[in-house]
Amino acid sequence: MIVYPNAKINIGLNVIRKRDDGYHELSSVFYPVLDVYDILEILPSDKFTISRSGIEIPREGNICEKAWKLVHEQFGIGHVKIHLHKMT
Repeated sequence: MIVYPNAKINIGLNVIRKRDDGYHELSSVFYPVLDVYDILEILPSDKFTISRSGIEIPREGNICEKAWKLVHEQFGIGHVKIHLHKMT
């Protein structure tokens, strides 16, 4: 599967409170930027892997990896190979 998630501008961000798990509860308004997007490819695999290209992003805390782990643990989705190309 290949998808093209749009970039977005964070118009407003309000930190509501700090949660017991250390994260913050947020209220935010995003506006999509239709001509700017990333390229996200997800394929079935024997083990979970993630690779990146384009704009450099840190491996730690990657939202793609967090999302897969959550779906994997809660719904038993199999392992995948993810490639994220961040457009410049």
